[in-house]
Amino acid sequence: MSKLIHAAGTLAGLRLLLALAGAAAWVLALPSTGAWALAPLAPAALVLAASGVGFAARLGLGYALGAAAAYGIWGWMFEVPGFALGHSAVLAVYLGAYPAAFAALLPLLGRSRVSFAFGAAALWTALDVLRAHAGFLAFPWGTLGHSQAADLPLLQTAAVFGEEGVTFLVALLGISLAEAAMRRRLRPLAPAAAAVALACGAGALRLAARGPEPALRVAAVQPAILREERATVPGDRATVERLVNLTRAAAAEKPALVVWPETAVRSLLERPDVDARVQALADETGATIVAGASSAEKFPSENADGSAGFRMRQTNLAAVFTPGARAAPGVYRKALLVPFAEYLPAPGFPWPSWLVGRTFDVVPGDGPVVFRLVDGTPFAPLICWENLFSGFVRRAAVDGARVLVQLTNDNWFGATAAPYQHDTVSILRAVEVGVPVVISSNTGPSLVVDGRGRVLASAPRLFAAGTASAAVAPGSGPTPFTKGGWLFGPLACAAAAAAMLDGSRRRGEIPF
Repeated sequence: MSKLIHAAGTLAGLRLLLALAGAAAWVLALPSTGAWALAPLAPAALVLAASGVGFAARLGLGYALGAAAAYGIWGWMFEVPGFALGHSAVLAVYLGAYPAAFAALLPLLGRSRVSFAFGAAALWTALDVLRAHAGFLAFPWGTLGHSQAADLPLLQTAAVFGEEGVTFLVALLGISLAEAAMRRRLRPLAPAAAAVALACGAGALRLAARGPEPALRVAAVQPAILREERATVPGDRATVERLVNLTRAAAAEKPALVVWPETAVRSLLERPDVDARVQALADETGATIVAGASSAEKFPSENADGSAGFRMRQTNLAAVFTPGARAAPGVYRKALLVPFAEYLPAPGFPWPSWLVGRTFDVVPGDGPVVFRLVDGTPFAPLICWENLFSGFVRRAAVDGARVLVQLTNDNWFGATAAPYQHDTVSILRAVEVGVPVVISSNTGPSLVVDGRGRVLASAPRLFAAGTASAAVAPGSGPTPFTKGGWLFGPLACAAAAAAMLDGSRRRGEIPF
């Protein structure tokens, strides 16, 4: 009996190690390691680890993979002041629930008449869709689709089926590998391998096809403004000087558009001298300047005695300065705010004080908003994590944006993988909507990306001031994804539900 118990314990330990290996593959597949080819091993390892065990064991193994991956992917959260071990545990429990649900539901797919690999890949994709649309809990960061930003041929799938299409192919390949291993024959791998090969072949042809001439020069400014610089008046003045000097340096190549990062200038709209200086700089260089800024504005409020009053609330915005303009700059206010950082979700809920500390009272704007360059080219700003939400970016393209500008300040996360992970999302969005993206990141890396996901210029060193400048071809029209391919995500949800429903009606063991 003791030998049986020992053997069972050893097998359970091996299953756990396999799940943790899958988590490691997931983490390493994301930048900045460049090991994107490891991504299929994450779902493969979980399928193998969870095969032939009960519900509780599957749930635990899924949680082990999901929580370990959460700490590996989002470990940079510990760089944020006030983020503690308790916060990370809550994050890991929440994000680990998605792989746990995947593992728990696998037997239904194994009994379904739908191909197991197809159904399981659809389920993995459906859970990603849920994570991206979970209200204030939405956090679509670090997906399998994001991991393929460096695999440009496969990434072109996003122009047809979006991020979910890329995720589905990666999951399909990994799950097919697991099924082939469990069946001890290669035949289950053939359909997935053929699908990935076809996608890569079509993507390579798209990359090789000649597109419109890159006739629009753009530049991203990377000022490397440190938090301590903002704390003093001399430091604030020095950052404005740095932004001006970097813009003048970039202007040597005569860009039509120059982008400053998120919150590059504090209280820009309340400082007429700085406002006038940025406008003069736009006039001097002939470039439209998109300046990330913060602003404190008055909003109607009710006083304690019930009388009408005002309160000051913050806005996170992009101010658009057009050469020769005599009116106030155009303003885009960040529309998608970060929960628990820029606003408090469900304010009536008694959130524990250890979990929710001080939050900023930030006003959301309406978005996206499309502006125009001097030559008439329409563009739209994205601020911070707005690039994570595919539907939001697609709206900007549908509204006519032919260039996207991403304003980011990842200073909070230090010299970690966070800014690289953040940039990969914009690369994927560029392919989805066929529009170039100018990424101005305060501490880097700042990039210029074309509409097929190719990085044309970069200021890659973290925490070093510089610029990234290149000529791009503005988007020439809607992609298949923009026109209807975005429905792939909902269809994956329907396919997973149908496969599980079919499996729930059938009895018997999983046939491997």
